[in-house]
Amino acid sequence: MVEFLPFLSLLLLTRIPTEKPEGANRRRRSREEISVWGAFVKGNAYLPILALVYLFSAPLVSRYLLHAEQYQERTSIEAKVKGETQATDRIYVWDNLTSSYKASERLSASQLLSPRLHTGLDANRTKLVNDLRDNQPKMIVVNTKTSLWTEVEQLLAENYQAVQSEFKDFKLYKLK
Repeated sequence: MVEFLPFLSLLLLTRIPTEKPEGANRRRRSREEISVWGAFVKGNAYLPILALVYLFSAPLVSRYLLHAEQYQERTSIEAKVKGETQATDRIYVWDNLTSSYKASERLSASQLLSPRLHTGLDANRTKLVNDLRDNQPKMIVVNTKTSLWTEVEQLLAENYQAVQSEFKDFKLYKLK
């Protein structure tokens, strides 16, 4: 419902003409009464079309224009993880997107696929850290633009070594 709030506010803020200009029906003998709803629909018919264009174009613009380099790096790092791990190995991707698991064909080391999803609760945050400690993923991919928790930084320092890579937005860690 929150997604519709900008569109609903546009609909409510637009002016609804209820009166016709003087002399508009000069040639007709009978005047047609326009309801408020009819005037609203007639004056704002472009808004649903504008909303649909926005909903379909926003993801495409984000992926191919605004964040093209980051998506290319993601694709490269997914291929690298797939090449350096076996199908039975578990990984963890510290990123706001979870598509890397499917692209690399590897399972996550935790039920919580992303540190940004469902970690507002302390119990889920603790569960994620404990899952990383207990399951010890073979590789951890860290998006440098996503904030790293101190517990995870300690875990990386103790049990993982950084892999040299040419990536700008991602760091790759391998189990020692």
